[in-house]
Amino acid sequence: YSINYYEKSADKAKLARAYYYKGVVIYDLGRTKEAVINMKKSETLALILKNVVLLHNVYEALTVFNEKVGEYELSLNYGKLTLNCSNRAQNSNWKAYALNNLIAIYGNLKMEKEASFYADKCISLLKYIPQSDWIFILTNIGTSYISINREKAKVYLQEALSIQKNSYAYFALATIYAKEGKNKKA
Repeated sequence: YSINYYEKSADKAKLARAYYYKGVVIYDLGRTKEAVINMKKSETLALILKNVVLLHNVYEALTVFNEKVGEYELSLNYGKLTLNCSNRAQNSNWKAYALNNLIAIYGNLKMEKEASFYADKCISLLKYIPQSDWIFILTNIGTSYISINREKAKVYLQEALSIQKNSYAYFALATIYAKEGKNKKA
């Protein structure tokens, strides 16, 4: 492994990246605990090096890792750290994805007001991400508004469906129609 080499060298930046990449690869292999340990090693070095790019990548990965296993509070913490790095780097692309992650996490926590707060911020940043990712983000945005503003929710869900059909957006629309008593349409 390159980790063994970089542990013996003075190049801590490459060691930090090696830990990050190892974490990503072994996470994909289903070894979540080991992946998190490598991410935390990468984070420690990235903090010392003040490497905002690497910190962003580590925090984004930890956001996703924790969300996937239902650790929403931890995921929320890392999601906010990801957003902080996005703001520090003044990177609108990163910020759009960080906001989308926060929308999803708050949705999982059943905190609709917070989810819609971040959805409002995310909408203007869609232009900074590939249009192929709009489907999922528009669906998350629409879903965040279901309890707060159904008409607004429908607009974003229908926009997502106009780009590409997806079952999550259909399910969210069906939920809205059922709440409105339109069972045939649901």
